[in-house]
Amino acid sequence: MCRSNGDNQGETEVLNNLGYLAQLVGNHHTALSYYERSLERYRDLGHTYYEADVLDRVGQTYQALRMVSRARAAWSEALELYQDQHRRVDAERVQQLLADLGEPSR
Repeated sequence: MCRSNGDNQGETEVLNNLGYLAQLVGNHHTALSYYERSLERYRDLGHTYYEADVLDRVGQTYQALRMVSRARAAWSEALELYQDQHRRVDAERVQQLLADLGEPSR
């Protein structure tokens, strides 16, 4: 429906919500697919506020899959956006998630 009405924002939100639902029921690979599509669209629309939130969820999903380096990369991007947006609470939460991951192996 969103697509047929040319509602790019609405379609992007639907993709993000489908990703979240897939994540909640443990379908992590499906969640990532939806998140990546919504992330691309939010970037195209210039909506960095939502981009940060999707990156945060991508990090959570990669962590659930035990893909630590990818979780770290997603959370690092989210952290930068949260800081740029002065979203202190979100930034502090993501900083703690990154700290909990430990130092990257070399």
